[in-house]
Amino acid sequence: MRLYSYFRSSASYRVRIALALKGLSFEYVPVHLVKNEQLAPAFRAVAPAQLVPALVVDGADGRMATLTQSLAIIEYLEETVPEPPLLPKDALGRARVRTLALDIACEIHPLDNLRVLRYLQRELKVSDADKDRWYRHWVETGLEVVERELAGHPSTGRFLPRRHAGPGRLRAGAADLQCQARRHPVRALSDRDARLRCLHGRSGIRVDATFGLPRRRVSAPHDWLAPDGFGTRVGALMTTRAGGCSEGRYASMNVGSAVGDVLDAVRANRARLASTIGAAPVFLRQVHGVRVVRVGAADAADGAAVHDADACVCTEVGIACVVQAADCLPVLLAAPDGRAVAAAHAGWRGLAGGVVEAAVGAVCDAAGCAPGALRAWLGACIGPRAFEVGADVLQAFGVNAAAQDRSAVGFVPCADGKWLADLPGLARDRLAAVGVERIDGGSWCTVEEPSRFFSFRRDGVTGRMAAAIWIEP
Repeated sequence: MRLYSYFRSSASYRVRIALALKGLSFEYVPVHLVKNEQLAPAFRAVAPAQLVPALVVDGADGRMATLTQSLAIIEYLEETVPEPPLLPKDALGRARVRTLALDIACEIHPLDNLRVLRYLQRELKVSDADKDRWYRHWVETGLEVVERELAGHPSTGRFLPRRHAGPGRLRAGAADLQCQARRHPVRALSDRDARLRCLHGRSGIRVDATFGLPRRRVSAPHDWLAPDGFGTRVGALMTTRAGGCSEGRYASMNVGSAVGDVLDAVRANRARLASTIGAAPVFLRQVHGVRVVRVGAADAADGAAVHDADACVCTEVGIACVVQAADCLPVLLAAPDGRAVAAAHAGWRGLAGGVVEAAVGAVCDAAGCAPGALRAWLGACIGPRAFEVGADVLQAFGVNAAAQDRSAVGFVPCADGKWLADLPGLARDRLAAVGVERIDGGSWCTVEEPSRFFSFRRDGVTGRMAAAIWIEP
């Protein structure tokens, strides 16, 4: 069997779970939806709808047959490999399981898949914030239905314990899937375990040579931020707290080596980042300045000197520009066709000093293009409802604090001698002022989402997240 799949696709993920539960080995062919690989003619020949998952199996007549739609694939697996069963034995039980599955596959998923979200932004010109609001609305309302159905059935309690109300929970009394999931032991990755290798093995996902799709060795946690719009030759992401091995205040994906975390854990987390992106990350010693350095393979080698800088640019394939953040704003830049990429660390000092303008100039020089040809993406940072600043910050941006009124761009008075600063908004203005027109992101607040993001302003002692951008082969 051959499975065409995308690592972030929930439909593909449910098929991979079913294959694993059935003990079936398969060849994994990654199809990167964000990079539009599903639109390639070679994939259209496999799956006319150009959707994942697609499972290629041996047909009854000896010819290969392609199955699509995740629930249809799972039903096929259940009928052809009945042990172990995925469905209850009784008709009512099977109907109930199918109802729950269809509640997600038909009532939630179609409203929030990549095609819909792209249409909202590209055709209807919906902002990032409104797109996220759309996504959360349909996920939350859909899962409320699922939880009511679970809560209303006497057999649910045998499998899913009830939960209490608390911050971030939709409702008390519903089935707690997360609590139950934590009870299952994590299976170690092993090069000798062929079945796990098909999913997330150290040896990497095999590539169909005729299809020619890139390798992905490890899947990223579902809540890492994945910028869209850089094109097929550029990869980019920003980590969150999820997916690492650090503990305590640094739990779990801390990549900062100078914040007090166990260095072995930091090294393991950085290795996880490298495995996920399939590129060699280059970290900087950030100093809240404006220096930009050009990096390459020599900077990613073991024992290489670490640059004192707050931005870097690269023109080499497979080398990732990385900046760390835990409230400061990461800014990722890409030139057309992946000719050059850059990452900048923009706290208020660096932003006021011109680090974004310096990074734009460096990537334009490296790629031989104008600022208007660049794509920019703003990562997660302290948001405009949480970033309280004093008059010194206003003065750094050339605003007269004594005469400041509510018309000043980027600052809103909030208390005596204090203002709320819009760091992403200030960065957008600076990018636009030097000619960058296509700017995305900047809608996440690190302070307001403690379970997802590290925040120095909120926690003091904490970890650091990584924002990375690289040129694909």
